Amino acid sequence: EELAAMETILAEQAEAIQRGDMDLFSRLDAQFHRTIIEISGNQVLMRFLGLIWDGLSQFIREVTMLRSASEHALHFHRHLLKHLRARDLAQAEKTLLEHLQDVALNIERNIGRSIGLDEMFKLEIEECAGRGSARPAAVNLRRPPKNKRNDK
Repeated sequence: EELAAMETILAEQAEAIQRGDMDLFSRLDAQFHRTIIEISGNQVLMRFLGLIWDGLSQFIREVTMLRSASEHALHFHRHLLKHLRARDLAQAEKTLLEHLQDVALNIERNIGRSIGLDEMFKLEIEECAGRGSARPAAVNLRRPPKNKRNDK
């Protein structure tokens, strides 16, 4: 059911892009990320998210307004869902890190200077790829997502 909800969010995000409704897209984007955290079962992360939700939602709204940000986000979200459906947690973690790196790079392109995150993301992505499995971290999805449908 959680994967089906994520799939619905992605379909609604695609529609929002088509209509040019970036406000709706950003709300759906925040909902997508919240669902990932809920799937993780990580109660500490859920509590932390509760504390930062307003700021995170505002950040997502602002990033969504950057050129091509919504299309990039939808691309990464689709790949993340594909890996979650396959229960490939290592690839899901790698995709999530690549998504965050892409957001950081997009911000840098738009402000015209480095915010210093690119190297950190490169190292994390390389480390993730070298491990071949997700490490215990905030992005680690500890329990497999539920899906009532028999999707491929």
